[in-house]
Amino acid sequence: MELNLIVVGLGYMGSIHYHNLQRIKERGYDIKVSVANSYEEFKKALLNKDIDGCILALPYNLHYSYAMEALKKGKHVFVEKPISMTYYEAKKLVETAEQMEKILMAGHILRFTNTFEIVKELLNSGKIGKIQVINGRRMTNKNIKNWWKNLKRFLLLYEGIHSIDIIIYLLNKIPSATQCRLFYSHPEIKGESEFIINMYFKNQIVASFHHRMNSTYNVNEIYISGSNGELMIADFSKVFLNGEPIYNNSFNKEMKEASFKEMLEFVSAIRNNYQPKSSGKDVLESMKIIEVCYNLQSLS
Repeated sequence: MELNLIVVGLGYMGSIHYHNLQRIKERGYDIKVSVANSYEEFKKALLNKDIDGCILALPYNLHYSYAMEALKKGKHVFVEKPISMTYYEAKKLVETAEQMEKILMAGHILRFTNTFEIVKELLNSGKIGKIQVINGRRMTNKNIKNWWKNLKRFLLLYEGIHSIDIIIYLLNKIPSATQCRLFYSHPEIKGESEFIINMYFKNQIVASFHHRMNSTYNVNEIYISGSNGELMIADFSKVFLNGEPIYNNSFNKEMKEASFKEMLEFVSAIRNNYQPKSSGKDVLESMKIIEVCYNLQSLS
């Protein structure tokens, strides 16, 4: 039976998802792929009973409203991260997907990289002993998109959610306490352009991340120290164990492979009626932590 999917938004990520669906089709999967480039085309697609699911790749302040409309019309939904602006909206999406018995999947691509599968296996096998400290830095100098400028919530949602989610995924634990500080120093945007977050886990693991988007440096590294060794992940595509390289890919190739596996997971979840690897429910904890950070900032 043919699976009929529509990609909503053909920007950078939408184009990637569209081409990945074509690759999946070439592998013998019986799917049909169409595109909606406007809200009117999206609304028309929702009225089409032949459409099984939507892939939403829009400015993230639109994710909640589009996803909710699609779910209420009985469509499966893949939505790029973050799935909403707030934890409360994300929770409503999860509840609606459950009520409608539809797949809700979030685009948390790091869960689908070879890099973090290797890291997860190493941690689970005890290669570095008991995990003690996780420390990450991501320094970039981003070109500002127009739709970013007036968003009051930015870098923590846009980029930080990757760091928070992948730690929860690797540890299979949620933090018992969180500290966060947001900085509003970029002249072109209203939202935060830098943040520091510390997450404390009951088994005494501490995870700390520092992100900055108007830096003169280009750094993307995560260090994981244990009682018997250490891991370093560079550019989400290279893994070092105690200083020795054990996995080496380019960032672009790693993301290309991961995005394909991610979309294949969405198609397979619909076909076989199971909850995907990064379901809406899976990423609720990350959204809750982010909500805590914004609330803490408003109190300071």
